[in-house]
Amino acid sequence: MKFYQKNQFAEEIENIEHIDLEWLESVKKGNKFESESEHREEVVSRLSWEYAYPQATKRMSKQSVSEIKRMFEIRDEASGTQIIQKKSTQQYDRPKFMMECGILSPTERGTAMHTVMQHIPLNEQPTSFSVEMVLEELIEKEIITIEQAEVISSEEIVQFFESNIGKRMISAIKIHREVPFTMGVPAKEVYSDWDGFDENVLVQGIIDCIIEEQDGVILLDYKTDVIQGRYPNGVQQAKTILSRRYETQLNLYERAISEIWGKPVIGKYLYFFDSGEFLNL
Repeated sequence: MKFYQKNQFAEEIENIEHIDLEWLESVKKGNKFESESEHREEVVSRLSWEYAYPQATKRMSKQSVSEIKRMFEIRDEASGTQIIQKKSTQQYDRPKFMMECGILSPTERGTAMHTVMQHIPLNEQPTSFSVEMVLEELIEKEIITIEQAEVISSEEIVQFFESNIGKRMISAIKIHREVPFTMGVPAKEVYSDWDGFDENVLVQGIIDCIIEEQDGVILLDYKTDVIQGRYPNGVQQAKTILSRRYETQLNLYERAISEIWGKPVIGKYLYFFDSGEFLNL
């Protein structure tokens, strides 16, 4: 900030008028007019200025776990390092007639199943009857629609709770479902071509289920991927493919629990409702 006296402006105006007259005479004569501003260096400096961290402008400072998962998939398949944007296609509500016909997309079915699993009472072993009662209650409370309830298999849910992990949920010290988290992850761990200064990327996600036990916690993620028919021998046949697909996601979940809660993760599991199988990562 600079301060000027009023009389200085009068002097400046006279100088400008003098320069303008010289410039006009030179133009009339077709001569080159030499002029140098005392602010030249500052003007050039401002106009030629470049941001010291250009790479940061080409990378997103906040990512969801699913976006990072997709980025690692692209990197593995094609060695791509581009910014992972959300899908350009908007997730609009689908036409009502499609919903009435019970035609739900895989994403919609997965969302419905996660919603039901979030509301299943854990004070006793669920049965097909108790699951159906939960579905009716969720419909009544308008948490899910009738069409969503119709694609939920109570048998698949009961089968899960008959498993060892399902029984451990019932007897656990504490259960946490649909747990949101936010944490900072070094940019160089998210972007393989990151170099230079240290910077964090804000990572957000939601963990399906955390089971607290005496010696640590079990991390559980539900999947509605189609297994039957695609993999004749079930999850074990596709273990390599599925592990690679979800490893990044579960590693970030484990890191969030360890860093935010300060508790050891003693088990990481994917559960596939379609085949009724667990994948231990």
